[in-house]
Amino acid sequence: MFAVVKTGGKQYRVQAGDILRVERLAANAGEKVQFNQILMLGGEKTVIGSPLVAGAAVQADVIDQIKSEKTIKFVKRRRKHSSKRTRGHRQHLTLVRVTEILESRQKRLSLLQRQRLKSQRLRRRKKLLLQSLMTLSNCREWALHLRRNCTLQVLRVLSK
Repeated sequence: MFAVVKTGGKQYRVQAGDILRVERLAANAGEKVQFNQILMLGGEKTVIGSPLVAGAAVQADVIDQIKSEKTIKFVKRRRKHSSKRTRGHRQHLTLVRVTEILESRQKRLSLLQRQRLKSQRLRRRKKLLLQSLMTLSNCREWALHLRRNCTLQVLRVLSK
């Protein structure tokens, strides 16, 4: 199965496992990104969007933030001016690996909801535990001491 994805003003034909160099995305290495602008899905059944395929998405993992090769712009004015100017730059790119192509909105929403709920639960549990530590201790300094020294242990307990 393949999909045609639009990102950064360009279109890419992708399959699961492909590695792409796309225009810079606001994501760090190791994070998951999702492309929602799917122009076409192909495979057993071809679906062409008008302009986008409703409910389709492509998920990818960010590998790294990189720069492209240097692009040089050279200007030379001829005749009596005798001036030259050289400018260059390296475009910022994001290296991503496509993990899966999702056809239906239902699967996509459930995956996003699971990730959000998990992070919300962890934040709530950490907040409640820290609040209980603060209320148990009478002295503010003691509470700060507990907060500094027990945070790692609390996080270990929460991650289980």
